[in-house]
Amino acid sequence: MGPLYGRLVAQEMLETSGSDIEAMQARIPTHFRDAATAPLRKLSVDLIKTYKHINEVCV
Repeated sequence: MGPLYGRLVAQEMLETSGSDIEAMQARIPTHFRDAATAPLRKLSVDLIKTYKHINEVCV
């Protein structure tokens, strides 16, 4: 079944059984990665530090 957004759908298509909900909840991770260790954040923070250092050295 494709995406349901933007289409009119029958109520039967929207109903989800209890076992489906339990299966989806079981897939949700119980713990998440610390945001401070995320690669993109680390790269961004390090890049800002580098530019600040360049500005301090060159001025």
